[in-house]
Amino acid sequence: MEKWDAYLKNGMKTELLLTRGQPIPDGLYHLVVDVLVQHNDGDLLFMQRALDRRGYPGYFEASVGGSALAGEIAEQAALRELEEETGIVPWDCRLVKIKRYDNDACFIHTFIARTDYDKEDISLQEGETIAYKWVPLSDIDNFLNTHKVIPRQKDYITTLTTRGAR
Repeated sequence: MEKWDAYLKNGMKTELLLTRGQPIPDGLYHLVVDVLVQHNDGDLLFMQRALDRRGYPGYFEASVGGSALAGEIAEQAALRELEEETGIVPWDCRLVKIKRYDNDACFIHTFIARTDYDKEDISLQEGETIAYKWVPLSDIDNFLNTHKVIPRQKDYITTLTTRGAR
């Protein structure tokens, strides 16, 4: 049973714990992380969701992530999720926070993990992902137009790469 810290709207952590799958009481939030992975050569990592996933089965997503566990800060959760979902270990990357926003009952912290991790050593998380692809920045537009990518991420990736993900 996964437990999360509960936060107030102002970002202050409370003493309360939330449980995955249970409704989040009004006025409380939990911490979520979203991590884009960029190789030192500029390529972005896209993970393909398992075909039996509830939301967007078979789609590519430009990030890994999830909810921070009770006691974790955003950076710890980002590094844990990165390792769980890709095999990239914390000492093989540099984490850069790029934004924080609120969505429903979540505080979402978005990071870029820059790494020189061996591109062939990416791990797939059983039940979560079925494939991965490193996409050069020069091919991002083509990839977004020819592959099923989670819609909310298409505009975000286009904006990020236009501003320069390097």
